[in-house]
Amino acid sequence: MKIIISENQLRGIINEQTDIKGCQQLFSNDVFTQAKKYWEDWLKNPVTIGKIAKNNGISVDVVMNEYIPKWVGILDRVTMTYDSKGQNDYATSTRGDYKIHVNCDVYMRYGNKVDQSPLNILVHEIQHQLSFILPLNPDSMITGLTRNSQMKSISIFNRGDIINNAVGSIKRTFNLSGGDDELKHYVMYYLGIGNRGDAFSNKYVFNTSEISSRVQSIREKYGIKPGESIDPMIFKDVFFGRVKNSDMQYMIVLWARDGFPDFVKFLAGLDSLAMGKNNIKYDMV
Repeated sequence: MKIIISENQLRGIINEQTDIKGCQQLFSNDVFTQAKKYWEDWLKNPVTIGKIAKNNGISVDVVMNEYIPKWVGILDRVTMTYDSKGQNDYATSTRGDYKIHVNCDVYMRYGNKVDQSPLNILVHEIQHQLSFILPLNPDSMITGLTRNSQMKSISIFNRGDIINNAVGSIKRTFNLSGGDDELKHYVMYYLGIGNRGDAFSNKYVFNTSEISSRVQSIREKYGIKPGESIDPMIFKDVFFGRVKNSDMQYMIVLWARDGFPDFVKFLAGLDSLAMGKNNIKYDMV
């Protein structure tokens, strides 16, 4: 049986094979091993162990003898596969099959335009695999750091006050002066109001596993070790669209939809998770 294809079809097949090969070189087994080693080192760090024990109300011995072995077992089992699904995600994790699906079609198309390395992305996805079996932090703790009240309270009667207060918070966060009209544009964008509509799904913004993955991806990117804090200023270029990093963008949206609280305190709340700094309990008010 003879199958005849056009020249364009042949070129498409060759281009797809080339993209997959390039994707495999970027998301190599060595990088995947590095991402798993990153997590193993993080989990076994005494600061992390202490945070897991505190946040879950259990002893350090239970964490070391019961929790850590489960997570390390997941790291041993998880594998990576290469797909071209035509979706918008750079990679996805599937519950139950211990697989991270790298979306080569999307990453090869946009990867050089975003400030996220393959290692960043794999660290993010591995956190999902760990949380599928046993979350590092109780969901109630993460939701306690966010409240999703801002979107519910916006109306034509209080929108102006909310936006003006948000502009003031942004100026204090990034040490700015002037430019209120430009800042109002960004406030409305991150709140999901205006002509462009909402580019960020609330369901995804407030997903507890996603929040954990974003925090860890950011910490890996900037080399922030257990016990160290995230510097608020690293978000400035992302906030103004000069740098594209989806994990950091979604953290900014989370901040926006919490009502633009003091950003240092907002990050301190996230740093109280097992991924972050060994802070005392933080009540976001």
